[in-house]
Amino acid sequence: MSAASGAPSKLLYPYDKTPKSIVKDFATVLVVGASGSGKRLLADALISTNPDVALNVRVTTSLPLPADDRRPKIDFVVILVDITSRLSFDVAAAALGQLADSYFFGKVCVVVSHVDEQSLAAVDSVSLDKLVELYELSVFRGCMTDHCDRSHVARAVSRLLLLATCRRRPGAGVFVETLNMPVVTSTLLGDEAR
Repeated sequence: MSAASGAPSKLLYPYDKTPKSIVKDFATVLVVGASGSGKRLLADALISTNPDVALNVRVTTSLPLPADDRRPKIDFVVILVDITSRLSFDVAAAALGQLADSYFFGKVCVVVSHVDEQSLAAVDSVSLDKLVELYELSVFRGCMTDHCDRSHVARAVSRLLLLATCRRRPGAGVFVETLNMPVVTSTLLGDEAR
């Protein structure tokens, strides 16, 4: 239901299923992608990289989701694009059109899979870049069949998820990283005379 009009809506909203009591360390992630894109592998990696947060990871091949009163609210959406499948790109583009605007404030990202198979690419990088720029999305690239790539992508998505669900302060990690950066100073020649 659309909150403003009371009319049925096919858009997915982040707060349409807010529980009566909010569970602090629980989040639901929806991974959307065509068959064979690596959704289940990514879902397993997301669960294993978040030991402090109870994740409910759901997968689907398309949006909108069917009506289900038992479905929890969706906190974060991962759009999975397999670059070796044009259908995967089309599914991603259609899915992005089914999300409410409020998801585009840090509650959705794109994961590009099968990047190790550039010679088989059915999706050109220009089309993918245009789609990502249109919605101003974060993009992570990796091979879902490679454990290291999959874990790296899952950790990156998890950082966004924790920020989106207010389980991590936005500047905390950045501040700690800046403490480890070398200090660079510069002296311009000829400044002493002025």
